[in-house]
Amino acid sequence: MSTLDLDQPSIEFHRMIARKDVVGLELLSTAEAVQAHLADAAKRCTGEVLAVYACGFPSQSVLRGSAERDFGAVARGARMKVCWQHSMIASTRLTWYVDAARGLGAEIRGCDQSPHRFVIYDDVVFFPRDALAEDEPGAVMTRAPAAVEYFRAQHRFYWSGGRPVAAAGEAGEADEFIESDLARDIVRLLAQGEKDEVVSRKLGISLRTCRAHVARIMKVLGARSRFQAGVYAARTGLAGDSSRRR
Repeated sequence: MSTLDLDQPSIEFHRMIARKDVVGLELLSTAEAVQAHLADAAKRCTGEVLAVYACGFPSQSVLRGSAERDFGAVARGARMKVCWQHSMIASTRLTWYVDAARGLGAEIRGCDQSPHRFVIYDDVVFFPRDALAEDEPGAVMTRAPAAVEYFRAQHRFYWSGGRPVAAAGEAGEADEFIESDLARDIVRLLAQGEKDEVVSRKLGISLRTCRAHVARIMKVLGARSRFQAGVYAARTGLAGDSSRRR
């Protein structure tokens, strides 16, 4: 998604913020109110849980509360797609959350720093009160279409450029394996949509060996298809220079 794709939702959202639309925005001034409304929204959610977490690592108690709400929605059938800032993903404090989320089928990506942290449950958005230039603690809840579309656009932007997060213990293996010359060429060909037979022939390896490497790459990247693995690797730079030849 380009910057232009964000322009209209951003304009509408900031117009609403500027007039502090009391109809579209509900200020939650206490931690208890925030937690109660988050829990209610998560309990009602049946479609999507979308989130971007940045600007400071949450405490373990906050993280556990988030996991209980969000994972509960996933268990009831909601789809969960979460972007964590790269520096947070690298922390061992997040390992249990990532493993639990992936085990439930949630999708997690590492992303660049975002100007917002927020969570969307279907059509309701929660974001920090400081977005309203308020010094008081708390959060803002809204179902206003302009705000929902703005934050959905933000999520699409960071999600599209994010890197799939490997399960615990796979990250080092992923970097070492995919940085090899052979793996670079395999993911380059996968991104081009080539079949295993073509990949093995072009690279001079057996079909069995090729398929074993492809399966490993897909596992490391958390990809559901060969083509998706190639796109992930090319997009995030894991495959190196796509123009490179052995």
